[in-house]
Amino acid sequence: MCDRGGEANSGAGKRGTETLGQYHRKKGGRLMQDTILAAIVPRRYADKVQGMNSIFVVEDEAELQRTALLLSRILKAMSHDLENGVTIIVQH
Repeated sequence: MCDRGGEANSGAGKRGTETLGQYHRKKGGRLMQDTILAAIVPRRYADKVQGMNSIFVVEDEAELQRTALLLSRILKAMSHDLENGVTIIVQH
């Protein structure tokens, strides 16, 4: 029981510091890797996302939704709205 608690705490700390990148999580005894492939952001919130190669800056919400849909289909990934103007595409 103590071992699991230590693993959960160490993983949670790593996840919190890596906001746009990769993090690992345990599921069913095997290590899973999630990768953020892209960020999509309206021009007015462009300063919220930095340090990534794939940042798509769009003009409005409609273009953001369309870009997120197309990228998630093309990359076989999921889009997640962070509710702060930023949408990310994550490979689970």
